[in-house]
Amino acid sequence: MAHHASPGGAATAGWADAWLDPASFATGWAGVAQGVGSGAAAWGHWGLMVVAMMLPGLVPSVRHAAFASPRRRRHRTTALFVGAYLALWMIVGLGVTLVVGLLRPGVMAAAAVLVAASAWELTPVVRRALARCHRSVPLGIEGRTADVAALRFGWFHARACVITCAPFMVALTFAGHPLWLTLGIATVTCLQKLGADAERWVHPVVVLGALSAVVLVGTS
Repeated sequence: MAHHASPGGAATAGWADAWLDPASFATGWAGVAQGVGSGAAAWGHWGLMVVAMMLPGLVPSVRHAAFASPRRRRHRTTALFVGAYLALWMIVGLGVTLVVGLLRPGVMAAAAVLVAASAWELTPVVRRALARCHRSVPLGIEGRTADVAALRFGWFHARACVITCAPFMVALTFAGHPLWLTLGIATVTCLQKLGADAERWVHPVVVLGALSAVVLVGTS
């Protein structure tokens, strides 16, 4: 009587062969390493993008962190403020990098996120976040209290910026960072942060986001 191997047995045998065969084992780990390296590079690219696009609009807050502190603490307070600000953005970037690695979104997804980000700009949540971008918080003078205050100020400011700008940054990542879109988003985010009246830029940003989605689809 002939015996037929069950699918489960075949799968088990396949796994056994993969583990016992040094070549298959090495190939599998090479693929894992390549994936991890690609993800790390994408996360690093996100960090560079945040530094290039977000920090210019942070200048007034950096000046406040520096000059609201005693001279001997200025460098430390500024470093803690910027470090906390970047830390939240990097946490967001880790999530975006994982999504990109798993879903491989394309131009249509990027255009959809651009439209959604433009609509998001019209919500009261974004208007309140824009107002917080122009606020400062009291900073301590000495010791741990001053360190915690600087970290809290950086986190407070980063949270407002993430609420306002993260959807556009996600769209930019999905689109593959085209130069024209990068420059456009960097410009409008800086104008929103540096302008005395941030709300005056809300409708131009909405229009620019919608037009960018059309251009992105049309040029793909």
